[in-house]
Amino acid sequence: MKNKIFVATILIAFQLNAQSTLMSNYTVYSFGEGGNLKMLYDRRQRPQAIKEGNEIYLVYNGNRVNNGEKPKTMPIITSFNLKTKTFGNSYSLGSPSSDHHYCPIIWADKEKKINVFYGAHNSQGIHLISKKKLTIGKSLDDWEKGTFSENPVSYPSFSVSAFGDIIYFRNGGHITNWTYALKKHYEKVWKKTDLPTTDLDISGMFEWSSYHSYILSNDKKFMHIAFISYDDNKENNPGRYFNERYNTIVTNDYKYNLYYLKIDLQTQSAYNYLGKPIKLPVDLNTANKDCIIWNTEGRASGIPPQIIEDKNANPAFLHVITEENINEFQYYFVHFLNKKWVKSPIRSSNHQWNNSDIILKKNRYHAYLITGDRVIKTPFDDAQKFLNQNGLKNWTKINELNGGYMDKHGGGEIEEWISEDGVNWNFHKKIVPNNTSSEWRFNNIQFIKDRFGNQIKDAFIFYGWNNSKERQTSGFLYLDN
Repeated sequence: MKNKIFVATILIAFQLNAQSTLMSNYTVYSFGEGGNLKMLYDRRQRPQAIKEGNEIYLVYNGNRVNNGEKPKTMPIITSFNLKTKTFGNSYSLGSPSSDHHYCPIIWADKEKKINVFYGAHNSQGIHLISKKKLTIGKSLDDWEKGTFSENPVSYPSFSVSAFGDIIYFRNGGHITNWTYALKKHYEKVWKKTDLPTTDLDISGMFEWSSYHSYILSNDKKFMHIAFISYDDNKENNPGRYFNERYNTIVTNDYKYNLYYLKIDLQTQSAYNYLGKPIKLPVDLNTANKDCIIWNTEGRASGIPPQIIEDKNANPAFLHVITEENINEFQYYFVHFLNKKWVKSPIRSSNHQWNNSDIILKKNRYHAYLITGDRVIKTPFDDAQKFLNQNGLKNWTKINELNGGYMDKHGGGEIEEWISEDGVNWNFHKKIVPNNTSSEWRFNNIQFIKDRFGNQIKDAFIFYGWNNSKERQTSGFLYLDN
């Protein structure tokens, strides 16, 4: 009987308008093609999917218009019906760009209108609002222009709080501050908070910068912010990039320490983990004195940690960081246990930019990790030679040598690890989409939320690519069966 059911399931799957992987406990559906780096963005810029009823609405960078090393892609929107397991109409909402930061984000407002915001990288970006409720329509004609900000922003990330809609963002370029804007329920205007959350270089730490991630508390009244810091070094001085722990020159692709800040969204007051009031904006001295959770002493990450409220409603962090040498990496679950911060190792990884996710299901922690062999790194001398030969001063070009443009921010296989206590972790399963092989890499796992900001525990998205000359790319939707 079981074999008959299995065969029937496969026959149905072939009729679907999407490729899928059928396993005993999960299904993966593929969507989109022609993506580039950050086809779906990492946790600094979210979300790319929302659920309402039986529909999941998705946005991504896709439909590339050239096959160069850094392809131009468009902001694409589509939908997936959870009953029929099929994707709906898919089309572009804007012009092509080679800037992967232009990846769109999506949300639904209190009027049930779909909102899309894209093209934000030290720029105003483009804000679109659907003309009809809970529909993406059939073309750009079904949308009207909105206005999120008249000032340049980067890394916009949307959430629904108890007091209204929130977008957290960097207020311009690399060494500017981080802040957020609030649009109260049923109001039309976004109002930026009076004070930024951080501005690390305002007290003499020239060009010191940070990357951020955040979540809202379960009651949606507070913001949990995690950030990592680094010298942005716009003068490209190799001496400022020297890492004493590893006795080598690195780049600004490596960030240090783990900091935490809590924001009361009603009063705009800030606190550290122990409840001490913190004056805003936080500079580097204050961060190192009052906000530090983990002094990594030269160990480095690329992406800021994923935050979760643990079983005790305390903020906890999933973080990937360097180990014995600059090319070895380890995932840690950082949580407050027995009155101290405990760093519990989970599993090795292959890159400082691997974007994994973590969730509590049935009182157990489930970590979905990007794993794999070590990414080939370019020695500093080779990178310096490349810059000199090509007359370049932009240090990000070094990162493009680390396995190629698509690989420069990590990628690998996906594994699920489970823990009862956050200390002891066990491998559960490997997640492999259909029609992919060992030549495929995956990244940027993101659990889906509904339009009220509640996390869906059985659905997430990610994207992937292979190393063929055609550089196939795809987005993927994971569903627990």
